[in-house]
Amino acid sequence: MPTNCDTVTKVAMTGFEGATAPSDPEPEYVAINGLNHAVVTMQENNHLAVVDLATGAVASQYPAGTVSLTRIDTEEEDEIVQNSSLADVPREADAVAWIDDSRFVTANEGDYEGGSRGFSIYDAMSGTVTFDSASFLEHLSASIGHYPEHRSGNKGAEPEGVAVGTFGGTPMIFVGLERANYVAVFADMGADNAPDFKQVLPAGIGPEGLLPIP
Repeated sequence: MPTNCDTVTKVAMTGFEGATAPSDPEPEYVAINGLNHAVVTMQENNHLAVVDLATGAVASQYPAGTVSLTRIDTEEEDEIVQNSSLADVPREADAVAWIDDSRFVTANEGDYEGGSRGFSIYDAMSGTVTFDSASFLEHLSASIGHYPEHRSGNKGAEPEGVAVGTFGGTPMIFVGLERANYVAVFADMGADNAPDFKQVLPAGIGPEGLLPIP
């Protein structure tokens, strides 16, 4: 059945307090949960919004926040030297996926002023960050010989894609590292626990969109 564009509901993503450029939101990615709620990332604005698709109302919105990183490589000198730090880096989430109907996970690629080189899990209604991977993916990339040293001065391994799929009854989080060229896999251990790293999967060059197939 063709889409009837006359019935499309437009939901404004402008005017959010805390956004970098409230009049220029630049929505980046969207994911829909079982409650018919859509989470929208506004990457350059470092902002997130949850929309009730039944009513077209913004149910909640909040900044994606910042994170401070330690023991990372920030210099492009043809050596992997992870002894630097960065403070208050805007996450600037790109891809987003629901873990369940109350939590979602973001890949914090960055594009404007940030890019925290990791992924984060949020409580959807409050915007509380319940987990942030901090420097883990930078260290993982180096340990498996996939760290992109030529990106050290920019955004490192650069998580861009993220997806969730259930395997054996456990929600699994898949994070695509665009510059490090692999997918990191984590088991979700519930709202009160950090996800459990399981393995890395080989990928083509620059993985972005991901689709887990049970």
